[in-house]
Amino acid sequence: MKISELLCLDHFYIMLAPEQFNELAKLQKTIAGFKHSVVKTKAESWEGCYWRTNSGDYIEFMLPVVGKHEGMGVAFSARSPIYADVRDLKKDFKKLPWLTGTRVWPDKSKWFTWLALKSKKSKKSNMMLGSFINIWAMFYHPRYFQYKNLTVRPTPNALDRIIQLDVFMNPQLKDFLLYHLQWTPAVTTTTKTKMTVIVPNRELAPFHINIVFKESCKDVTFRKIVCETHKMKKIKLPKGKTIGFTQKQGVLTITNKLI
Repeated sequence: MKISELLCLDHFYIMLAPEQFNELAKLQKTIAGFKHSVVKTKAESWEGCYWRTNSGDYIEFMLPVVGKHEGMGVAFSARSPIYADVRDLKKDFKKLPWLTGTRVWPDKSKWFTWLALKSKKSKKSNMMLGSFINIWAMFYHPRYFQYKNLTVRPTPNALDRIIQLDVFMNPQLKDFLLYHLQWTPAVTTTTKTKMTVIVPNRELAPFHINIVFKESCKDVTFRKIVCETHKMKKIKLPKGKTIGFTQKQGVLTITNKLI
């Protein structure tokens, strides 16, 4: 069995407008599993809002980096690192041009090693394709902590799983995305105007990325995210001006109100 068959969704990120990011950051005070933080490694730092599910995957909301237009990224990891080491992807796909690197914490301990394909230049345009979409695999290095006086049982996260992500995408990114998905367990369906990418989560439930190709879209634009809430319960959420929340029978839909 190839390593790719044992991979699942680790997390995905999407870029938001600053007003949307600031609106979401306020959820940290009221939502279990939601965290707004600045992540610092030995070489770099970034700010994000993280919404983790009980399935083990999570959504990362990010602000665009100045001078870049990174729109979306999808990370894969092994369902069980005991049985699969994603670093062996290079052995299973020897002919692919791999890039790899390791992120290190400020205390010099290793966080994770990543693998991704070296991007090809677009023959149709001068678009910096790698700035809009990132697809990579993650191997987490063990890091041990000693917890003291832990008497409170952790609260379950508000979300059980992520069902789907819907985006608009520039059609010139289609071949680029397919190229970078070739080593993953993703199942894709493509037409001239749409693409669906299905990947398993850690519990083998499907996560759908629904893409509508749009010439007027500069890169990748978030439309909506659909999630299932813990025990199908309703979550108390604020009314957003730039981000919309709707809930029905335990299904939460997060929408982009700026498009």
